[in-house]
Amino acid sequence: MANPKHILIVDDIETNRHLMKELLGVFDCRLSFAEDGKQAVLSVAEDRPDLILMDIAMPVMDGIAATRELRTRWDSDTLPIIIVTAYQEDDYEREARQAGCNDFLTKPVDMGRLVSVVAEVVNAPTA
Repeated sequence: MANPKHILIVDDIETNRHLMKELLGVFDCRLSFAEDGKQAVLSVAEDRPDLILMDIAMPVMDGIAATRELRTRWDSDTLPIIIVTAYQEDDYEREARQAGCNDFLTKPVDMGRLVSVVAEVVNAPTA
């Protein structure tokens, strides 16, 4: 049996991390968590996930800065990063995409879209 895919959830709000954990429970995947962008960068260096779900507004290092940092080492095919944020303004999406995110979802999250994005990664064949 193949190893389950690894998803890193990055959000400074515990309730949001818990909600994502519950929502992703339908998938056979391994979840890990970080509370800010800096923790995410360090975590990825130690144990690269198959997908990152990243908030923008976090202390220490925000999600856009973390995405930029991660893109210096991994491309979007090797390390998909999905921004999941309450910011709905076009400027944030533009900045996140310029930083290298694969997709941009706004909170409250469209469940169908989230499931579709995650399923694409979780159901992809392992290299």
